[in-house]
Amino acid sequence: MGTRRMLYVASIMLALLLSLIGILVHVAGGSPAVGTGESPGGFPFFGTPATLPGSIATALPTAPPPHRLSPLTVTGNRLVDSANHTVTLIGADRVRSASTCDLFPDDSPMTATDFEALKAWHSNSVEIQLSAWLWVQNPDCWWTQPGVPSSPSSYQQNVYQLVANAEAAGLYIILSLTSDEPLTTAATIEEMASGGAQYPLPAKSDAAPFWTDLARRYAGDGQIIFNTFSEPWPFVDATHWQPDWALWQWGGKVTVTPEVAKAQHITAGSYTGWGMTGIVNLIRTYAPRNLILVDGPGKASSLSQVRTHPPNIYRDGAKTTTWGNVAFGIHVYCDPATSVGCTPAFWDLAFGRETARVPVVALEFGEGGGTNHVLGKTMLPYFTHHGMGMIAYAWCRCDNHLPTFNWGALASLDGTPSLYGLPIHDYYVAHYPDPA
Repeated sequence: MGTRRMLYVASIMLALLLSLIGILVHVAGGSPAVGTGESPGGFPFFGTPATLPGSIATALPTAPPPHRLSPLTVTGNRLVDSANHTVTLIGADRVRSASTCDLFPDDSPMTATDFEALKAWHSNSVEIQLSAWLWVQNPDCWWTQPGVPSSPSSYQQNVYQLVANAEAAGLYIILSLTSDEPLTTAATIEEMASGGAQYPLPAKSDAAPFWTDLARRYAGDGQIIFNTFSEPWPFVDATHWQPDWALWQWGGKVTVTPEVAKAQHITAGSYTGWGMTGIVNLIRTYAPRNLILVDGPGKASSLSQVRTHPPNIYRDGAKTTTWGNVAFGIHVYCDPATSVGCTPAFWDLAFGRETARVPVVALEFGEGGGTNHVLGKTMLPYFTHHGMGMIAYAWCRCDNHLPTFNWGALASLDGTPSLYGLPIHDYYVAHYPDPA
């Protein structure tokens, strides 16, 4: 362990040295200096993202000009386009981008052709899950899993490329902060090399520059939707996993006990988590019009208190905003063996009642046990009846090798659905128009 920790410290020192050299080169080249002012929400301004050399994305074919879609606006409990037509977000998740610098893997490449295959499912949107740790601390992908050679690519430039590919296919793109690494002095090298993990809340130290870069780059681009943080799970009671709505809203001290760390496969320790209000207000500083999605707490399992804990006001109440083009995300998973999460009565209490008041998108959904009875017959019709969007988990030719839930929706990369993905494909095609 001593040798391993010394290697870890040495790698951190090398990263800091490389970052310092990059800053000096950037300034010497005449680029604007990083700002030091404060945003209205009390968060520091950060400079524009630097152009990073050596990206594998530069070798990819240039995507054709994008099909511009209308910006989306919240009207009551609906999302509407510029002609006031209701738009329902239909699509799938791209998950590899939250854990690896290689955003074009064999099992789920994110090329323009791949996004066209997703669109053939009558999808109009895609969620791209991202890592704040990779974005801020390891953007050049020099630090990889032990035994894996370093990548010549740039994480940031690869993200920009895959967004361009998705826009060229005519899709709405949901950029979702999914992974972070708030406990760098204690975390394993493997965890950090995998983009971090899903902690209860993101650390502001990484999430602030992450969202500043993306909000500034895509401000005013109506096809880009920002999802503040995927599956936040701050809790009051670790035994019963009671969500801490105040911590979700405002942020604060987060403690991960050894027991919780073991159960969730993360690192134990304490850090300052960033709440949803802070993230919303920072994004709004740079991107005042883009649609923002906010997942509820309990790993996005509940929206029952979103109206009493709105994530888009200032703590002191002196400055307030309207809902500010904010909609909400929910993750819906059913376990047929126990019937937990499988009934309309359960969904009504968790999020269904809120669909009458605010727009709600199922940003992940699925059914365990290798069955599809609830998924196609009950769950998806429930979403439609309640005017919800639905983003399937996940668009890849892959699974997690667990008998309880294999989540790859593809049998082949041409868009042919797997047995798990078949009822999703058939439901999308039968109930939603072809966006082509």
